[in-house]
Amino acid sequence: MQKNQASDRLGRLLAAWQSEGGVGTFETLCQVAAPLIRQAAAKILRENGARSNELIDEVESLVRVHLWRSREKGRAKFDTVKGGKAYLTWLSRNRARDVLRRQRTHAPLPP
Repeated sequence: MQKNQASDRLGRLLAAWQSEGGVGTFETLCQVAAPLIRQAAAKILRENGARSNELIDEVESLVRVHLWRSREKGRAKFDTVKGGKAYLTWLSRNRARDVLRRQRTHAPLPP
């Protein structure tokens, strides 16, 4: 699948999730978005010296929770068809930064 087609599909899935919901739509959205989420998270984590797949998994989980909760609260107010890929990249990067901050905050003190 070409990049534009994948981006368009992602935007359509986000729009469908926003307007209609449904567990099936959410699962499909997460499957299609996973590579983008993981790539964006890995880049931020790598740039900050973190190379753990567990941290990438944590970011992916946080993005999924955010998407689910924003639908429940009716907060998802963005143009998903035109900006779905950009939104998910932005969200993934921000969640990766959150994970890094949390990791630094809870890091053990040196002896």
